Amino acid sequence: MLAFDFDGVIADGLDECLLVSWIAYHGLEIDTFSPMGLDSVPTSFREDFSRLRRFVRHDGHFLVAFTENTQMIDDAFAFEERYAFIPEKEREEFRTQFVATRTAVRDAHETYWLRLHRTFSEVIGIIASSGGNIKIVSGKDARSIIDILRNQGIHMAETDVFGRLTSKKDVLTALLSEARERREELVFIDDNLANVCEAIELGARGIWASWGHHSEDDVVRAGREGVPIATLDSLVSVTNQPAQGVYEMRFLHTMVRVSDIEDSLAFYCGALGLKEVRRTENATGKFTLIFLAAPGDTEAADKHAPLVELTHNWSQEIYTGGRNFGHIALEVPDIYAQCQRLLDHDVEIRRPPRDGKMAFVRSPDGISIELLQAGAPLPPAEPWQSMPNSGTW
Repeated sequence: MLAFDFDGVIADGLDECLLVSWIAYHGLEIDTFSPMGLDSVPTSFREDFSRLRRFVRHDGHFLVAFTENTQMIDDAFAFEERYAFIPEKEREEFRTQFVATRTAVRDAHETYWLRLHRTFSEVIGIIASSGGNIKIVSGKDARSIIDILRNQGIHMAETDVFGRLTSKKDVLTALLSEARERREELVFIDDNLANVCEAIELGARGIWASWGHHSEDDVVRAGREGVPIATLDSLVSVTNQPAQGVYEMRFLHTMVRVSDIEDSLAFYCGALGLKEVRRTENATGKFTLIFLAAPGDTEAADKHAPLVELTHNWSQEIYTGGRNFGHIALEVPDIYAQCQRLLDHDVEIRRPPRDGKMAFVRSPDGISIELLQAGAPLPPAEPWQSMPNSGTW
């Protein structure tokens, strides 16, 4: 799944934001939204507005350009501090007026309004060829985004456009969950470095759009913190490694057989500090499965690995030697292709994937490896369906 910011990434709408802000702040007539109206904005203000644009994360932030001594604002912290200093009522009034002004000028002067948005053909090309697996996550309102893209021949569903966001965290969290449910990776591209870093912290693959609004300090910080950087020329190759539905192998868990649940939990949880995240009792098979996660992984245990799986067989078997170690489990996107690759490397398939879901192999040292098909089982297929088991696994 590929998610884009809009302003500065898909389109450069700096002059539109400038003129809408100017009209909204000063309460000017809607017909001021014109080439003459844009030329009437003082050059010093235009330069200051452009310089501060790289710190803007939502439409309310445009108000900062109208405060005094803005030349003292030279980083994101100072920008946010200045915005917070503006009385809340004034901030809310400006945001309300800004939205009303943008709506009015878009309806009254659509042709000129569209002309003030210069789209980047490289990004438009990726969206057009994506097959619909694209989301827009932006501070700009959804209707404006949809209208601008429609003007480029791209029809986005309203459910795929998330606009007027003060913070992108909640939307990115939801999209990340959706992507994982679909066995995909979420790739998020933004020209605001703080947004990209936030996406990376959430678990998405954040990419900084260097062609957007930024400063030289952003370039230095991105390099220092190892944030992936894309240019318009490299965008296609960067987003395709991997993205848009590509799903790779994930490490799931290590299984260990235990003879006594209470003693084992006293060690793994009480002494070692792991946390129990789920438990399964199987009366038919007469065993209990207990999954443990490290404290930092418990919230995402259903989506992420690795976990420790404690298997307790009710038969009270006493384990000696290597019998107590069970297996390493890996989830794969295509279990048949994975098994064929193993065969090509002269690895024996101890338990073939006859059910399209599970297979076992062993390492040269006898370690058991479980392969599990991601999602639903694949339809039965040869040669796996008729392949017999071999030895133990």
